[in-house]
Amino acid sequence: MDKNVSKLQALRRRIGFENLRIIISATLFVGMFVAIGGTCCTSKAVMLIGFLLEGAAIVMMLIFWRCPHCGRLQGRLFEVGDYCTYCGGRLDDSEEKLPETE
Repeated sequence: MDKNVSKLQALRRRIGFENLRIIISATLFVGMFVAIGGTCCTSKAVMLIGFLLEGAAIVMMLIFWRCPHCGRLQGRLFEVGDYCTYCGGRLDDSEEKLPETE
């Protein structure tokens, strides 16, 4: 199990947090538009492809949309900043923590 987790973490580091946000968002929106297009033209195959794309985006989000430090799922795609809301670690995999405020 640890071997699979380390492979996923290595893949996540190579892709980068901002690129993950773009990939997941694009997959989700393309899937949504394809599903709507399939509904409009009453094509069940096109609609199914759209729903599969949306499902793939959700699975990618559940696997990769985590803090590299504490492993907790982050918030919505467009509400996440540069730091984890739970542990304060940077989401771009550096060891830097959120600056302390006085």
